Amino acid sequence: MQRTSSSATTSSSRTPGRAAWCLARTVFDEMPRRNLVSWSALISGCDQAGRPDLALELFVRMDAPPIEHVYASVARSCAALRAVSVGAQVHARAVKGGLLGASFVANSISSMYMKCGRFDEGYEVFSALAEPTVVSYNAVISGLAASSQPVRGLEVFRLMKLRSLRPDKFSYAAAVGICSGLEHSCIGAALHCDTVKVGLDVTAFVGNVILDMYSKHGTIKEAEQVFLDVEEKDAVTWNTYIAARSRRGDHTGALTLFRNMVMDVEVRPDNFTFASALAACAELSLIRHGKQVHGHLIRSRVDADVAVGNAVIGIHGHAEAAMEAFERMKEAGIAPDSVTFTGLLSACNHAGLVSQGVGYFNSMMTGTHGVPPGREHVACVVDLLGRAGRLEDAERHVRASAFRDDHVVLGGLLSACRLHGDAGGVGERAAARLLALGPATSSPYVLLSQLHAAGGRWDGAGEAWRMMKDGAGRKDAGRSTVGGLQMGSVLSASSMTAKSMNRNEKSATDSNKRVKISTYEYGSNPRIIPTLPDELSFQILARLPRIHYLNLKMVSQAWKAAITSCELSQERKELGVSEEWLYLMTKAEANKLHWYALDPVSQKWQRLPPMPSFINEDESSGSSGSSGFWMWNVVGSSIRIADFVRGWFWRRYGLDQMPFCGCSVAVLDGCMYVIGGFSKAVALNCVWKYDPRLNLWQEVSPMITGRAFCKAALLKGKLYVVGGVSRGRNGLLPLRSAEVFDPKTGQWSALPEMPFAKAQVLPTAFLADVLKPIATGMTSYKEKLYVPQSLYSWPFFFDIGGEIYDPELNSWSTMPDGLGDGWPARQAGTKLGIVVSDKLFTLEPSSSLDSGQIKTYDHEEDTWVTITPRVPVNDFTDAEAPYLLAGLHGRLHVITKAANNTVQVTQAVVQNNRDNNASEEHVVWTTVASRDFGAAELVSCQVLDV
Repeated sequence: MQRTSSSATTSSSRTPGRAAWCLARTVFDEMPRRNLVSWSALISGCDQAGRPDLALELFVRMDAPPIEHVYASVARSCAALRAVSVGAQVHARAVKGGLLGASFVANSISSMYMKCGRFDEGYEVFSALAEPTVVSYNAVISGLAASSQPVRGLEVFRLMKLRSLRPDKFSYAAAVGICSGLEHSCIGAALHCDTVKVGLDVTAFVGNVILDMYSKHGTIKEAEQVFLDVEEKDAVTWNTYIAARSRRGDHTGALTLFRNMVMDVEVRPDNFTFASALAACAELSLIRHGKQVHGHLIRSRVDADVAVGNAVIGIHGHAEAAMEAFERMKEAGIAPDSVTFTGLLSACNHAGLVSQGVGYFNSMMTGTHGVPPGREHVACVVDLLGRAGRLEDAERHVRASAFRDDHVVLGGLLSACRLHGDAGGVGERAAARLLALGPATSSPYVLLSQLHAAGGRWDGAGEAWRMMKDGAGRKDAGRSTVGGLQMGSVLSASSMTAKSMNRNEKSATDSNKRVKISTYEYGSNPRIIPTLPDELSFQILARLPRIHYLNLKMVSQAWKAAITSCELSQERKELGVSEEWLYLMTKAEANKLHWYALDPVSQKWQRLPPMPSFINEDESSGSSGSSGFWMWNVVGSSIRIADFVRGWFWRRYGLDQMPFCGCSVAVLDGCMYVIGGFSKAVALNCVWKYDPRLNLWQEVSPMITGRAFCKAALLKGKLYVVGGVSRGRNGLLPLRSAEVFDPKTGQWSALPEMPFAKAQVLPTAFLADVLKPIATGMTSYKEKLYVPQSLYSWPFFFDIGGEIYDPELNSWSTMPDGLGDGWPARQAGTKLGIVVSDKLFTLEPSSSLDSGQIKTYDHEEDTWVTITPRVPVNDFTDAEAPYLLAGLHGRLHVITKAANNTVQVTQAVVQNNRDNNASEEHVVWTTVASRDFGAAELVSCQVLDV
């Protein structure tokens, strides 16, 4: 049974667009009778499916009078095909049929004229509208912008607002786009304010245009703010801001943006992104980074275009790689352009491939590739021939080109003559033509002077300098780019006063240290092992024991750069050969701190460089005055009583002042952080970081609050600092505050204060021990912070439980009774805790203070289980930290100091022979390493994976 016109029309009108227009055409052809609706449905479908040619064909064949929607669809098809003559006929038929009064028909015809470059006709159609809509205004504004009539476009936008029409995102995008081509950005800034009021500035469609407008006007700060305000950034947003950074010469910032874009899982880099990133790498001479970007381009399987091919040629720099890339471009059917040949000629120039470079230039002269040589190409071939000493050939190329009187080309020829001597008077002729042009810089005078000086013609050299002086020429200051952690800083030789020279010298020294942290630059250093590629040498170095690295760094600069690089650390982790070392801090006389590193495999110790901070200041032992009172560790109004009692003990027993510094230590991202402390009665907010790869200390962002005896722990990749004390007018003041350090931002932020006003994280104090403070501890356990607490109130001592901080809830809660009661509190216990293999361990001193009881916490039962036998401790009252706990190789280690000043590192091996109801576990204690540290006291220890 044949289909009826109605059913067939319904079927064809419901057929989805581009994917099935053939099916719709088949249904249409099978219809016995076609009515107006059938023709209209198929023509509109072809227009929506991207088949404007078929829409025009059907319109010509249409045997029914068209309706408004048909004229609108056909006008859009004419615009897509740029068939302005056909569009004019459609316009005439619409006028004849009296259908131009429909706004959407007039909008389509006006837009058609605008897109085809017939702006006057389009504006005439727009002006004839009785009630133009926002779409009408948008079409005219976009058309006037394309016709280089920005003033008229903005006038139409203003007229739209005067008629109480609310501009949409297309209106603002068109108007701001017009402002991008204006000399000033004030109108664009005003339009930006309007978009903020209506909430369109955060959309990518409008934000991208505003970002482009600011970047073209050079207002990079405003562009950065727009970039940050856009909520859902697309590839255009990233590409526009990357291009803005590169346009301002901030190629380092452009590469940083590219890295952030790659990390964004929602947006993928495209051809423009890769071309911009490769160009930035080439500008900064970052060959290794360029190779990484090129590798990412290959893995992304992005279809390369000529811009990407040019960027790849430019970044490699090597002539062989550049020529191979050029051949691959031709095989892929990508036509080279002028930038392609610039990269090729530059690569041949650097490699000294004269014949190949001249061959590429001649192919441009003969029109083989359809790319005529430009100024940069002539300058490249002149420099290429000049470096080879072929000065007459270079001069011949200059005369044969259209740039025989160009400053850059003649300057290159003159520079070559200075290098090889003025053979045949080429340099004199080039200098004469160049000086006749009236150079804008001093370079020609300098080159001419050097040319005369090289030939022994000193009168001519002096004359060149006098000409430069008479011509008001000035030699430009030299500039250098210092590569570092942030991939480049520009130093200028100008304005170098004595003060600025000292400052720059310090900056260069600091930058020197930062350079060592950067990635290893393949090709910039000699090969690590001359007969092997660097990739294989890295694998060999990674498998060597780290104890030898200090000596291996002295082999050569290449070895030193490799050993201190990020690549070697990453290689060791990937191969599974990284080592856990124990880092121990001790305190000697005169309040000096010393760090030592223990390799538990070889049982060898290495001493770390001293910390360049307050903790190395020498203070005379036993000096009088109030400087000694800041060590005292009491709170509140009892400080004066404590000072009196302590002073009596000092006078009675002739005791020295207590040399405590009160700093805390934690590990973050493979580096060790030393936090806060006291210096000359002042609580410091300084933070120092030790990098084991470089074996040096660096100062990082300070804390918000200066504090000493604070507690530090690592939780979910962030460093948390809690409590401590600060020096007040009446003595030590307890701190309830806490803060956290985010390594990604490098900044500290405040946390909620601890809830208990009198329960501070303070050292405990005991009168029997000459009121000597012993530090408490904090540890991260079960993704929370556990803080045991002590409360001191003169003259009584009592202890309460601790608190728990939950980072998810950002709040404090009370520690469970079993956990808080069992955490050591009596007999001057240090309350230190350590988590090893997801188990919480602590040590409780015995009543005789000559040994310690290791305990482990049962989280499910909220009870503590003791471990036997006890670990010997010489004296709990004789050190800032009489013992230390560490987790090394997945096992508990206890660091103690014996009576003979020997520090012992003891490992606990659990026997796992405890039944479920027993309250004890048995271990075997094994001494891992020992060393005589003299009178030095234990302070802290940490474990680093190196």
